[in-house]
Amino acid sequence: MSELNYINYDFINGDKKIGYADGKIEGNTFTFDYIYIYSENRKLGYGSTALKLIEEDLKSLNIQKVSGDFIAQDGITQQELYDFYEKNGYNITDGVIVKQLHYVNASFG
Repeated sequence: MSELNYINYDFINGDKKIGYADGKIEGNTFTFDYIYIYSENRKLGYGSTALKLIEEDLKSLNIQKVSGDFIAQDGITQQELYDFYEKNGYNITDGVIVKQLHYVNASFG
């Protein structure tokens, strides 16, 4: 049986919470349950920054793949959501977002 862990992220700007995300790790895959930026903070780059920070954190945990359900809600259109994930390097197929995390190996000598 593989190990299962839940992770919660809060996105804070100054002293204000602007969104959140959570999901589970199973094996080398992280699956989003939610990623949400409050409506007044959208279209300001916070969502892309949050994804990058989450991905960096997941890399530190040796996660190789990120996935989640593709569900537009709260006034976001399917096309807006598709464009958001696509610009952040995700593939969208059959209602699922997927991104392989890439690691850079460096050697010095």
